[in-house]
Amino acid sequence: MGNPVLGQALAWVDCELHTEYDGDHTIVVGAVRALGARDDAEPLLFFKGTHFEGVETRASRLEKVA
Repeated sequence: MGNPVLGQALAWVDCELHTEYDGDHTIVVGAVRALGARDDAEPLLFFKGTHFEGVETRASRLEKVA
């Protein structure tokens, strides 16, 4: 869609600005126009204050079965 994508990003979402809500922080709401994800890397997961690496995804489990 023409917006920059970081080379090392595992996934990307291309949005068109819909609304902004100002306050002590700004909330930005966008309409998703395109998205994608790499399938050659495992995600980094942050859950309950802890980072997890090498998390087995459903897709990677399916590849092992196939």
